[in-house]
Parts: sequence; C-alpha cells; structure tokens
Amino acid sequence: LSSIVKVKNDKKILLGGLIQQRTEDQVNKIPLLGDIPILGHAFRSKKKVKSKSELIIVITPKLIRVDEGTPSLEKLEKGIDYD
Repeated sequence: LSSIVKVKNDKKILLGGLIQQRTEDQVNKIPLLGDIPILGHAFRSKKKVKSKSELIIVITPKLIRVDEGTPSLEKLEKGIDYD
C-alpha cells in the first residue's frame, strides 16, 4: 500500500481496509445419539455460518518540532496513544 496524503496536524486519515468473508459448516448434535447411523440425523443439525469482518487502518499524524530543549524521543514515545 502506497499513498500520499496532505492532512492537517492531529486530523485522522483513513488509509484503507481489508475485508474477509468466511463460510463454515456447523454441526450440532446430541452426544452419542447424533453419531448413530441413519437415526443420528434426528439428533443433529447442520447449518452454514457466514461471517464477514473488516479491518480499517486509521492514522492520526502529530507534528513534532525538534528544538533545543525538546524532550528526548523516548519521553515523547511514552505519551503516544495506541488506541
């Protein structure tokens, strides 16, 4: 992913997203009874489960000026919010 964005300091940027879709076969059954050949169908159920998830990347750039008397980078990193 490569992007060039102009944004004001402290404003959020939505970079992009990743969508994942999944389909699974789910089987529910009563223990032992669901395993009996032929009769077991009465004691179990099958269904398809579909799920969809999306990952969105949001960045908030913060401008840091390095002047004489500016705290060290380690001190600045401690104040970074990783939400």
